Amino acid sequence: MKRIGLIALLAIVTTVGVFAQDISLIGQDFEHLIVQLGDELLPNLEQSAAWGAFPGLAVMPSDTGFFMTMGLGALLSGGIFQFAVPDNPAFEVLDIGPLMQAILDASGSERATNVYNGVQNFFPYPVTRTTIGYVLPAGVEMMVDFSIFPQFVANLATRIASGADASISQITLNALHVGSKVRVPVLRDAGPFPAVSLGAAYSYAGLAIGYGDLGSIGPVATGIGDLYLDGEFMVSTRIHSFGLDLQVSKALGVFVPFIGVSPQYHVAQVAGHVGTSNADFSAGIDLDSDGTTDSTYFGDHPDVTSVDNDLSFLLHGGFDLNFEKFAMEFHGSWIPGTGSPGVFIGMRIQ
Repeated sequence: MKRIGLIALLAIVTTVGVFAQDISLIGQDFEHLIVQLGDELLPNLEQSAAWGAFPGLAVMPSDTGFFMTMGLGALLSGGIFQFAVPDNPAFEVLDIGPLMQAILDASGSERATNVYNGVQNFFPYPVTRTTIGYVLPAGVEMMVDFSIFPQFVANLATRIASGADASISQITLNALHVGSKVRVPVLRDAGPFPAVSLGAAYSYAGLAIGYGDLGSIGPVATGIGDLYLDGEFMVSTRIHSFGLDLQVSKALGVFVPFIGVSPQYHVAQVAGHVGTSNADFSAGIDLDSDGTTDSTYFGDHPDVTSVDNDLSFLLHGGFDLNFEKFAMEFHGSWIPGTGSPGVFIGMRIQ
């Protein structure tokens, strides 16, 4: 009888140990989620950061003086959150597919689910740019470009996508881009010869994306029970890009085609956490779905930083329709191997 009791006790201790070990991996799973999301975002964000709305004309006319471009476009990527599929073997406890679905269900909108399913297969990273430049008497061109995606725009967009009665106040999405370029003329457009310029550029791009209250999404199904979460989920990226640029253009009347290549060195970082100083991350598993927490996470709140410094070669081209004091810009970009095709339409006053 004592032997049977000892075996039963060992079985209980072993079972509790297994579940305790499983729930302890939830922090690692969230850190893995942040890293995988960063791996998806960074190649396109690096391309967007390096790609400014600069003139297709390789060399601006020396009497131009001040000029300004405003426009918008997109990087046409193959999707986002592609790793968020049910039973992803990269996660030990967290079933990332049902977790994302639970967040969508918490919004109370079927439309939000349809939008999410769509962006997993095709996601256009928006690119908006305002460029201000000046041509010095020596022909040196100095330009700055910037764009901002404020939080209130994200609030409006998610409310439209989710429906007027949906709870979208917990979603964080904002971005900032600031860049500069200096170009010097190598060869001016004359006779059969095209215009050629050399430039140096720097840009900064930052993005923040998150969800403010994981506790609001309710239980999430896992392989060992229902998972309850509490805390803020936040991911941010910071990209500093340094590049050189060689650009060639040829005016054919008002039609000015151009092509350029720009080697870029990116100092990129993805940082993310779950939990805040006021409300630390907590998690618990209800093994038998009876509403009672059977195993609780006692580890540190997930917090990870991933650095990805690399070199890329940005190809850009297109054409301007160049009139006396006004121009239309139709530009594109691509980084072979890692980037997505980019398109941009702008209007330049010169």
